[in-house]
Amino acid sequence: MNPKFSKTSIASGEPLELTLSAIAHGAAVEIQIYRVAVLNPQFALSTGVQIGPDRSATVLLDTTHLLPGIFELVAARAVTHQMENAAGSLEPAVHEVWHPDSPQQRLLFEVSASPRVISEHELRREVVETEARIEEEFLVPVQAGPGHSPPGTRHFAALVFVRGMLMGTRLRFRNCEIIPTGGGIDDADSLAVVNRFLRDHTRTGVQFPHSEDRRQRSMGANPVCVFHFPAVQAPSHSEVRDYAVALTSEMLLALALTRDASGRIFDCVVLENTGDAASYTVSEQYVGNMLTGWISGESPDSIERLAAQISRSPFDRLLVGLYKDARSEPSPDFQYVRFWAVLEALADVREYDSNAPLLDFEGNQMREGERVLTINGGVNSIYNLMRECDMGSSERNWRLINTWFAFRTAAAHHGSLMNFSQLKRPTVRAFAEKAYAEMQSSLQDQHLWELKEDTKALLVRRLNRVAPW
Repeated sequence: MNPKFSKTSIASGEPLELTLSAIAHGAAVEIQIYRVAVLNPQFALSTGVQIGPDRSATVLLDTTHLLPGIFELVAARAVTHQMENAAGSLEPAVHEVWHPDSPQQRLLFEVSASPRVISEHELRREVVETEARIEEEFLVPVQAGPGHSPPGTRHFAALVFVRGMLMGTRLRFRNCEIIPTGGGIDDADSLAVVNRFLRDHTRTGVQFPHSEDRRQRSMGANPVCVFHFPAVQAPSHSEVRDYAVALTSEMLLALALTRDASGRIFDCVVLENTGDAASYTVSEQYVGNMLTGWISGESPDSIERLAAQISRSPFDRLLVGLYKDARSEPSPDFQYVRFWAVLEALADVREYDSNAPLLDFEGNQMREGERVLTINGGVNSIYNLMRECDMGSSERNWRLINTWFAFRTAAAHHGSLMNFSQLKRPTVRAFAEKAYAEMQSSLQDQHLWELKEDTKALLVRRLNRVAPW
């Protein structure tokens, strides 16, 4: 197969002829053209043509939708006829596939606002130089952390492995790239646990083979891609790991929107230019009670009763699902956002009269200066719900609920509860400032623990249909 463009440089929208020769008569030829000499070469157009008796054909390429740039014929496939496969189905028989085997065979053309006279050789040289410059810029070392590289800084590369993210295209960014693996995670370990339990705890004698079909299905359900950081400067392996994992996590949030998938990091490999390497497993940590037994929640009666109510009510199922998501949220900042959403939903379902006065636990109308407070807004409605349930006290609940709201707002609006100084309302900011100062002198976030415990207590009351439900 001998493809050739009629011109090397054309104006935007100008038709371009591609001549194909030395191909079997009757073959259907498919061609693919990509934009090149850019950080991310990408598909630009494809078309096809039928080969006549003279074993050649001319294709008129529509370049109307091509933006200015350089383009390359990356592949051409000639299909001659249908043949029967082992399953009895017809498949196309590929007669010939063309792709450039050397830089000298690269077939290029450019689209330009001002076409120029340039030879194929000159355009190839420009493309090679441009691609070399792009590669050089891609490999410029990036500093892992703030400031400039200190004397003696070491040079690394990092590979972050992500599951649950299917990628079909290699994507490059300024200092990293995403590489599809074409595979996934095998569930051999999961099956081994099943077989071990059957062997050790039953008399069935059943053992399931790790079949190829099961392996393929499990890998398809757990696709893997790799985030590659080619050049990182840092004093240690661990700082490279932290840098690469942090950037990958941010990109995974963006990919959740563009790919509609939820990727999860499971390993990070750090390679030093000296040959040293380290692998850091990024496991999902167990979140839950470390105690066991009846007193720690292993009560069959409670579990059965709660599960029955969850199955009866779609709204209860939603509420508990939101609570479960909050418990598995790795960021303490965003746990405030998630738990607050559950509290607001629990209060909203009570459908309070927003004009009714807000009462304290002693039945007195609550005031802010001379203004009488009403059951209006998230803070006041949640306070009223907890008063109805006789949970806590007036002073304790008002302080905690306002603190939860302040931290939730700082996290939701400004990215972190430590950014509470950016809160606009002085009263809200004051609650956050006082609580944050308390947190600095403590080994744990007591406010978050009480938020979790109160949310759980309210949920259990609702599921058990204890007053006010």
